[in-house]
Amino acid sequence: MSNDAAAHHPRRRSVTRAVIIAGSLVLIAVAFVAVWVTIRGMTARDELAAAVPLVHRIETSAIAGDASHVDSELRLLGQHTARAVALTSDPVWTLAEVVPWLGSNLTAIRTSASVADRISTEVVPPMVSLLTTTTVDELLPKNGTIDVASIAAAQRPLKEARAAMTTAALTAATIDERSLLPAIAKPIGRFLTLVDRTSDTIDGLDTAVRVLPSMLGAHGARSYLLLSLTNSELRTSGGIPGALAVISADTGSLTLGATASIDDLKRFAEPVIPLSSSELTLFGTRLGKWMENAVSTPDFTRSGALAQAIWQERRGQEVDGVISIDPVALGYILAATGPIDAGSGVTLNSANAAPFLLSTVYAQFPDTRDQDAFFSEVTKKIFAAITSGTVDSRKLISGLGRSVSEGRIRVWSSHENEQKSIAGSDLAGALPASTNTSSGFGVYLNDATGGKMDYYLRASVAAATARCRADSRPYVNIDVTLASIAPLDAATSLPSYVTGRYAFGVEPGKTRTNVYVSAPPGSDPYSVLINGKEYAFVTAPLDGRPMVGAVVEIAPQKSTTLTFRFLARPHAPTKVTVATTPMSSPVEVALGGSLRCANGKL
Repeated sequence: MSNDAAAHHPRRRSVTRAVIIAGSLVLIAVAFVAVWVTIRGMTARDELAAAVPLVHRIETSAIAGDASHVDSELRLLGQHTARAVALTSDPVWTLAEVVPWLGSNLTAIRTSASVADRISTEVVPPMVSLLTTTTVDELLPKNGTIDVASIAAAQRPLKEARAAMTTAALTAATIDERSLLPAIAKPIGRFLTLVDRTSDTIDGLDTAVRVLPSMLGAHGARSYLLLSLTNSELRTSGGIPGALAVISADTGSLTLGATASIDDLKRFAEPVIPLSSSELTLFGTRLGKWMENAVSTPDFTRSGALAQAIWQERRGQEVDGVISIDPVALGYILAATGPIDAGSGVTLNSANAAPFLLSTVYAQFPDTRDQDAFFSEVTKKIFAAITSGTVDSRKLISGLGRSVSEGRIRVWSSHENEQKSIAGSDLAGALPASTNTSSGFGVYLNDATGGKMDYYLRASVAAATARCRADSRPYVNIDVTLASIAPLDAATSLPSYVTGRYAFGVEPGKTRTNVYVSAPPGSDPYSVLINGKEYAFVTAPLDGRPMVGAVVEIAPQKSTTLTFRFLARPHAPTKVTVATTPMSSPVEVALGGSLRCANGKL
């Protein structure tokens, strides 16, 4: 078009200028929002980062009873979290949250700031009040007695803290880490882990102070059967009960009563109490006939009832509850008590307790009667050390908390009101629960070798999901990899008591394991693969959840992967959590994997 022609279209030129101006304004606005959100986001991140060490300092000062430092640090913590909330709640930030892709990251930051502020203003203060008015040492045994009045006094502040922490944890659970940018996902993931851990700790403490007075005999004498589990011969709760003892409690006074070995309790011809059809399908009659198999089920409520019934039938004593603990947990506790002289020239400490009690003991004491005597003596010495009052209180609480969170200490009470309080906590040893944002699976191992080869067993678990069906039912794969690190000459170099002596037809040196996976209600198991090949499996519902089992045998220095494949209920969350059997070494868990879909199928 010529200049003369253009001159005859001023309207077209004005429209073009308007479009350019409008586009420029939009770009300027977008740039402004981007800069605004970035600056405020980085500042909010720094405020939250500054709050983390304050929490640790407050904890240290509170436990030490230093109220002056606690007050100033608590005010500073509140300032940091309040600023983080203010930085992420202005109208510009809220507007930016609707932007695709970017918005979920901004929402996650805002939510994290809100959760952190709630914790600093509603959770930390009652906990600080508790720790600055009641010292940790007052809650621990002294000369065999626990002050139940001090425990009762802690109930109110812990109830307040738990209520606020529950709300904070539920809010944090709405954050979907998988939709976040890597730079955001990493710190948010660490924060969410901290929230979960704190929530579990406070839940456990609140449960403890509510049930402990009565369980410690505040309203009448109590007795508890203590099961010392052995992870070198696995059961779903951790291992067979190798040594047993009765603990009595009367108005806070603790005494250790009768002790026994597993061989002292004769096996029953029939289950001591009726078993369900699902229990018979999954675990067989041995679940109710042998004390060592009472903990084969992942439901410790059921294990407790079975152990109580077996003990009553064989010893004529009806205990009020059952407690289980494994050697790894004892190692954590010995960090607080210090080394103990276990007799026979053996000194146990936090570093060597687990390996000695799970492996070395069988070589040092080949005769099972000597083993039983040694385990009995260890039980008495550790009980005396814990109840003497000469422990490092911080290390003891840390060790107990770690043991409970790893499932290495479990508790069942025959008193309905107490068990109701315990249910839902890590102490209960229940099947994994699902929430609106996560699907809970469990991976459990039961030894089928009849020896102590599981000391050499290593495990890793991986979960992967895909949502590709029209009915919104996601696929979930749970991979369980088991590896034996036993020496190649295990058949001859290890004691026959360890290799199993062909107890169940297993060739010495090899390890046979029953592997179970529980899935959320409404899930359908449809396949089990072993090293990529279809394998026969058994399945039955347990506590409303499908449970799938398969057996595998592993030679020394070899590994095997089992893949359990499920079709979850419609719209089930694809975020997966996995609980596992506590082993002699940590179980590696990898979550968040993705499966490939094609035409609505895997």
